[in-house]
Amino acid sequence: MVIAGTVADSGRDLPNDGTSSRPRPRVRWSLVAISSIAVLVCTGGPSYFADAHVIHGADWVTLYPFAAVAISGVVLLVSALNNLPWRQWPLPVFPIAAFCALAVLSAWWTVSPAVTPRAALLGAGIAAFGCWFGWKLDIEEQVSSVAIATSVAVAASVVMVYAKPAISHSPSDLWFRGYNEEWIGIFGNRNSLSAVAALGILALVGWFALRPGWMRGLVATPAAVIEFITLRRTGGDTSLIALALAGLMGVALFGVWAMRRGRVPGAVVAGVAVGALVAGWFIVFSHFNWFAEHVGRSPTLSSRRLIWADVRGVISERPLLGHGYYAFWDRVDLTAATYARIGSGYGSAHNSMLEVFLMLGVVGAVVYIGIVLLTVTGVFRSVWVRRSVSTWWWAVVLTFLIAENLTESFVLWHSYIWMLFLAAALTPFAQFGSNGAGEAPSSEKATSV
Repeated sequence: MVIAGTVADSGRDLPNDGTSSRPRPRVRWSLVAISSIAVLVCTGGPSYFADAHVIHGADWVTLYPFAAVAISGVVLLVSALNNLPWRQWPLPVFPIAAFCALAVLSAWWTVSPAVTPRAALLGAGIAAFGCWFGWKLDIEEQVSSVAIATSVAVAASVVMVYAKPAISHSPSDLWFRGYNEEWIGIFGNRNSLSAVAALGILALVGWFALRPGWMRGLVATPAAVIEFITLRRTGGDTSLIALALAGLMGVALFGVWAMRRGRVPGAVVAGVAVGALVAGWFIVFSHFNWFAEHVGRSPTLSSRRLIWADVRGVISERPLLGHGYYAFWDRVDLTAATYARIGSGYGSAHNSMLEVFLMLGVVGAVVYIGIVLLTVTGVFRSVWVRRSVSTWWWAVVLTFLIAENLTESFVLWHSYIWMLFLAAALTPFAQFGSNGAGEAPSSEKATSV
């Protein structure tokens, strides 16, 4: 099976899949630096920490960094698209653009006119950055960017845990000193740090797989151990489950490639995969409370079904176009009733699909589902067509991103999770051309282990 190979460059007329037999191009470290900063900013950690503990309430701290990423994304993507006639643009660009346009247009019917226009414009720019990231960077540049950003965020969080424990642990009335054992680091809650740590582990695995060797092993292994310890100390059950699912997907892909070599029809493989996913979905959600009780015993995890049921009731009040992008949770008068019913404030729908229904209604949900379907089919078709580090890594990461979006509203917060999800949508088109399909060029080969 393929797990290692040379790096190719989609932005320089080579496929972005880690399998080209041509000489390995230089990594464009300037683009890696830009992308690393963008991913780090969109984790929200630096802005939250500066706002909460350094500058205290300055609006620009939470606006300007995200605006810089958004503007950069628009400039980079427009520059890339400018060189092509629109018929050759990657297909996912169109539904992504429609989703962003709908978010901006929702300023006309939003329940929070002060919030929606700015949030929608920022969201469109960050979506553009994600599209450029997936389309124009090669696999090593992508993996390196994610690994650097997540490692910096985790390292800063670990430093704060030991240097300033009172502000880097979850607040709790149960502990005499005013904080409990759950790490939050530079973030506002444990789930934010746990997701970054889990993704960092996947990034380090991909970084090592691209160029296996003892030097990379010496760097990646201790870094991954620190990130796993951080993940466990956060108590973030959803990210741990998402990481486990991603790991299972990584192993399952070897079986897929074995069936591919055995000439098992793709329809049979797809049917088995879909059947397993549907069965797993019903098993997990029919016993969700049991899983919530036994996987870390998280009250937030076990309360999600209550939250989802209540949010569905709110959605029914404005089903067609929703409450406006980013708007509902900004209205204290609207959230008061649902918070009272649940018994606490929870700040989001804790599910990206429900969040889109809440923000943009059925119309937005249809567009969002189109983006998800294009992303999933594109990434997993590329796995079937080509065995490489890139297809393997993106399928694993996409599994993680989907799992996170099932239990958190990462579509809401200008998040790196949403940015990378859109990057995943564009990655197959960087590998295979503007139609996202086709066999690997004859000039390429896969390296087996």
